[in-house]
Amino acid sequence: LEEEQFTEYDLDCIGNWAQGFKDRTHPIGVQPDVMDRVKYLKENGYHHFPHVQAVAGRRASKGIIGGITGAERLAYFFSLDDWQNHFGIVPHAIGELTVIATTQAQAADRQFGDIRRTVENCAYLKPHIVANRVTDFYIRTAADERYIEQMQADGTSLDREYASLHAQAAATSSTTKRGGNGFANYYDEFAHQIMGTGSSKSGDEVYKAMQPSLKQFGLQSFTYVPS
Repeated sequence: LEEEQFTEYDLDCIGNWAQGFKDRTHPIGVQPDVMDRVKYLKENGYHHFPHVQAVAGRRASKGIIGGITGAERLAYFFSLDDWQNHFGIVPHAIGELTVIATTQAQAADRQFGDIRRTVENCAYLKPHIVANRVTDFYIRTAADERYIEQMQADGTSLDREYASLHAQAAATSSTTKRGGNGFANYYDEFAHQIMGTGSSKSGDEVYKAMQPSLKQFGLQSFTYVPS
């Protein structure tokens, strides 16, 4: 948002959060230069913060906020119609939003579950959900629909429920998404993704393996780290 679009109440709240962050004995809030950051991002073509580290206590709605951001990212890519063409990606490739936790079950139950519930209650995205399973679901774009129709017209059958936006829960032990078309990565309880917790990889190793895939989406990539 442009600064002039904020209400007086918004600016007062953000100002109080910024002042609260300066208290070194009990810092609560946002970076004191947050409005300078907003200005920088706007001037450089961003419309969202590309990397969010949400440090908050229990019941602080980190997952709900993550769910909203996940639905927003899926909605943005869906709105592009042919997002592959927009970003110069191979036609009909699969774009990936991935939630990583120590175990796949943990990812599916928590942050991924919040994203799924938000999408299921989103009037814009809900009609386009495909293959909604415990650990993943797909969103079918208008370009996907045309591709399916073309395949059928050519007499080529599809033995899968084709859709090109994929949201999934994954474990830190998984390396299957390294080098994929990832546009959003979520690291659930990242501080606990360490050796000896049931994971075969540390959080640092997973981060280094997953993050390079985001580069091809430039300003539209997104990383969320709730902890």
